Amino acid sequence: MPLGIKRSRQSLIIPSLLGLCGIGMIGSTFMAWLVYMGTPVSGWKYMASNHPLSTQPGMHIFYRRVWGSVWFTGLWSLLFGILLLLAAYLAYRGVTAGSIISLVVGLTGSSLALVNIIVSSGLEEAADTQAGIAITADLGYGLPVFFMTSLLAAILGVVGIALKLWSDRALD
Repeated sequence: MPLGIKRSRQSLIIPSLLGLCGIGMIGSTFMAWLVYMGTPVSGWKYMASNHPLSTQPGMHIFYRRVWGSVWFTGLWSLLFGILLLLAAYLAYRGVTAGSIISLVVGLTGSSLALVNIIVSSGLEEAADTQAGIAITADLGYGLPVFFMTSLLAAILGVVGIALKLWSDRALD
């Protein structure tokens, strides 16, 4: 689309919401994902340092082993947030790939966040069963934000693809 053409408000809704999802997803990386023994731990902290909750030695930016379960770090929310910002730009330019990226990132991000949420619900029992350690671990607010922004991105991807198909059919 040439630069001088005005856009309707409807054509700005999906790119704007995708941009907000991307910003929210990036922001969720720095929010508390888990409250471990009263200490909030963010997705960034899991990625950038070795937290005592991890049963895996060393630093691993992709995932960690936590009491026999896989725990995904904040790398994924950062990466997916950046990809959603790219998808928002592409959707603004009218490129269908923006909606496809949004759908794929949304489905993948919500799946990873859901795995972390499920794992976090069983941490206390796993620590007690495997090591005889009594811990307290509660879900922070960063993981639900990551999950909700991912889910919204997937929905926006489906809507964007449907609108593109509908507009192509209307032109025929």
